[in-house]
Amino acid sequence: MTRFSKIFVELIGARTCQELAIHPESCFVHCLKDIPLYLLSNFKYFVPICLLPLLIKLRSLNKNKLRHTFKYYAECSLVGAACGCGINALICFLRYIFGHFGYTTIVYWPSVIGGCLYNLGSERVKTFFETSVFQCITETFFLKRHNFVSHLIADSKYLQTYIFMICSALILQGKYLYGLKGFWFLQPNPKIPEVENTEHTTCQLHPKISCQRYLGHGMRKYFFLGLTLDVIKAMLSRISKSDSAKFKIYQK
Repeated sequence: MTRFSKIFVELIGARTCQELAIHPESCFVHCLKDIPLYLLSNFKYFVPICLLPLLIKLRSLNKNKLRHTFKYYAECSLVGAACGCGINALICFLRYIFGHFGYTTIVYWPSVIGGCLYNLGSERVKTFFETSVFQCITETFFLKRHNFVSHLIADSKYLQTYIFMICSALILQGKYLYGLKGFWFLQPNPKIPEVENTEHTTCQLHPKISCQRYLGHGMRKYFFLGLTLDVIKAMLSRISKSDSAKFKIYQK
């Protein structure tokens, strides 16, 4: 632990943002230049989450639904940009206040304080950030860590799929049993009511529509779910090699 503290102080703690190659310009100019970049990246990130579901509801769309959807999309993007800009600015600001990078001031406190900016959004947006966005960020951070478990999960598509299926089944079963209405990509089927005379009834799971139409709706829903997840993964995986290579010299 003492050796790690010495390495941190010598290689990171006493250096400036420019020396660590975080940004070449001053911190103030850097924060101003990053505002439009954060806005653009967040508007791009929330496209598949907020706008792709509109394709499923094309027949029932109206002006009111479109207005609420685009308002929700804009609010998610702006709140995400505020959190990102806040964290980015606090990293530089805390270094300026204390005169050096500390163990908690370089990542932890900027993330905690900046993450609290999600409270600027509505209840729906706050619930969405609490139950999905923060978990995605935590998962991405975990998969980038250098340990056996994270490498095992990151390198195995079959293991990722298996974990996703198990977690989805547990969450959906819990929602089904306790009637929860929290955020999740899928919604459990409603409880099947007991019918005394079952000879002249259709499927109890979908009494108002035919089996063919029910299967068609299900296939369409799962198709767009898979498409949404693939698009999100593609956006998250586009990490610049030049940015990731900046700190290699300090890992030696």
